[in-house]
Amino acid sequence: MQVNITARHMELDSDLKAYINVKLSRLTKYNDSIEDVRVIFQKEKFFYIAEIAFIGRGFRIAAVEKDQALKASFDLCLTNAQKQLKKIRAKTKSRRIRDIFDGINVFNRQRRRLPKPKGDIVRIESFALKPMSVEEAALELEAFDKQFVVFHNATDNSVNVLYKRKNGDYGLIQP
Repeated sequence: MQVNITARHMELDSDLKAYINVKLSRLTKYNDSIEDVRVIFQKEKFFYIAEIAFIGRGFRIAAVEKDQALKASFDLCLTNAQKQLKKIRAKTKSRRIRDIFDGINVFNRQRRRLPKPKGDIVRIESFALKPMSVEEAALELEAFDKQFVVFHNATDNSVNVLYKRKNGDYGLIQP
């Protein structure tokens, strides 16, 4: 966080500048994305005007206060800016929580909207997986005049599917 302190129509002592830096460094607990802070002091007749501007990622806060004492005007301005930082922190927290719950709700809605199959299951067949080669599965496919055969491949011990293609060739599905 970079702090720029400017005084118009007056001079600031080093104790006041140290006091300002200490107070501003404590504000990082409300928002750690503060990049730049500009503090401007002015003197107009009998009043001191303090202006603080916070610039950060995604926000800009400005506070202006006026008092007869220099430190008092700065402290009033600082409490005003602190309230604004707390408000921004609460908004971002609630937005993050809302975004998380929105993501969960979208996921649940998508899960509930899975398309249901149009047809009903009318027949269930069970097959014994016999260990055989691809050539034996092709012979069995031709012998029983089926569209596909599920078999246990004897060479690599995996379950494969052999099917007939429209052009008369065979297709093999392996894991």
